[in-house]
Amino acid sequence: LTLYRRAGDKWGAAFAVGILGWGAIFQGELVFARKLLEESQALIAEVGDRWIPGLNLRSLGLIDALESANAILSTLYAHRATLSRIRSCTDGIVSPTLNVGLIKGGINTNVVPDQVAFRIDRRIIPEENPAEVESELRALIAASAEHNPQIKIEVRRLLLAEPLTPRPGAERIAHAIQRRAKEVLGIEVPTAGVPLYTDARHYAAAGIPIVLYGAGPRSIGEANAHNANENLRLEDLRAATKIVALAAADLLGNT
Repeated sequence: LTLYRRAGDKWGAAFAVGILGWGAIFQGELVFARKLLEESQALIAEVGDRWIPGLNLRSLGLIDALESANAILSTLYAHRATLSRIRSCTDGIVSPTLNVGLIKGGINTNVVPDQVAFRIDRRIIPEENPAEVESELRALIAASAEHNPQIKIEVRRLLLAEPLTPRPGAERIAHAIQRRAKEVLGIEVPTAGVPLYTDARHYAAAGIPIVLYGAGPRSIGEANAHNANENLRLEDLRAATKIVALAAADLLGNT
């Protein structure tokens, strides 16, 4: 760098300063890196070269994306703590939930991440408006990034799964299953909501009455659903198969 400056070689000096700037990025010294890269770009502007500006401009906006994402995540987790105040009127459904299930970012241990992506799973209760929930999340994320104008945020909805709500005709199906369940199992089987993701919502959206009933323990916890040793007793499978078959026969009029 000194030799370039002594020789009055601005292009060489700009290149050398740019290299030092990149080195500072790898060391995590972002403030110093920005200063060097701005100096490099100023020198290049004097000589009119168009190659290095394209290289350096990308670096000038570089910040620690993971640190910035941490601020957003902290806001989301603080918001999650308030969701327990919202209560559903549907038996079995308690409150909305929010979970960050996937985080990606960075390329190596010694390189400051310039991009971080994460996925949010926000479960909606029947009483909520999906559009309002999404709008609130977007506003929270945008507000949490306002402290740093260099942060660029892109929010993209991957899936909207609206809550499954009862449709006309569902009670008739439920009563048929309850009647046969009491006969086979010897116990009353109440109707209740379950905080699960189900493709049955597509049928309900088309106006088809839907009731979810299957074999297994009476709670997600007992079944270890989506956990180690998720299980199903064979006698429960046999009983549920019999109950569904008998209920279907009743509904079809073949009693």
